[in-house]
Amino acid sequence: MSALESLPRHPSGRNPVPTFCLTVRAVADPGTLPRLLEVFAKRGMVPAKLFSVATGADELTVDLQVTGLDADLGAVIANQLRSQVGIETVLTSVKTEG
Repeated sequence: MSALESLPRHPSGRNPVPTFCLTVRAVADPGTLPRLLEVFAKRGMVPAKLFSVATGADELTVDLQVTGLDADLGAVIANQLRSQVGIETVLTSVKTEG
C-alpha cells in the first residue's frame, strides 16, 4: 500500500490532506529543474504535479504541488529553494479539496 492510499478520506471520496503549492521564478538554466527537484528527492518526496514554462528569454516559472506536505516543512523547503543560485522568487500556498 502506498503512503497516499493510507491517508484518511472524506465520505465523499475526497482527500482531506492539504496540498502544498510552490511557484518558483528562476533564471532559465539547464540545471535549474534538477536543482529544484533535488530538494524533494533528498527527502524521499516526489511532487504530485510539476509544471514548467519559459516565461521570458532568460526566465523560467515552475509550479510544484506536494500532497500531504505540512506547512512547517513546506516553509523549510521554500527557504531552501530561495537560497539556491538563480532562484528569484518562491511563492507558497496551501490548497485543500472539499
